[in-house]
Amino acid sequence: MKRLFEMLLILVFTFAFSNSLFSNSFKNNSEKGFKNGTTISSSSKTLEEKVVVSLNVFPNPATDKLFVRFNGWDGVKEIKLIDITGRSVFVLKSAEEIIEIDISSFPKGIYIINAINDFQRVTKKIKIQ
Repeated sequence: MKRLFEMLLILVFTFAFSNSLFSNSFKNNSEKGFKNGTTISSSSKTLEEKVVVSLNVFPNPATDKLFVRFNGWDGVKEIKLIDITGRSVFVLKSAEEIIEIDISSFPKGIYIINAINDFQRVTKKIKIQ
C-alpha cells in the first residue's frame, strides 16, 4: 500500500511539472517582481535555474579597509557597522556591487555588519585589528 502511494505521488508530480502547472506560477511571480531572498525559477520550462544571493565581507580580520561584495542583490542596500555596545559606527546606502569602507580610524575589536535591502537582510561578524 505504501509503495502504491509513493508511485502515485511520483506520477502526480511528474504530470504537474511536465504540463507546466508549477512552472507557469513561478514565471508569473517573477514577472511581477516578487523577490524575497529565496531561490526562484527564472524560466517557465525548468526549475533548475536559480537566483543566487550572497554577501561577502573581506578581509576578515581587517586592519585598514573592509570590502563588502553583494552578489545577486537588487537596488539600494544599506550597510551598518555596529560595535560591540550596539552603537552604529558606520552607515551607508549604495547601489554598488562592491563597497570599500575605510576602517583605519575604528578601534580594534569585534563588529557586526548588517546589510539590508527590500528583499534581503544579512548579518556577519567581523574583527578589526
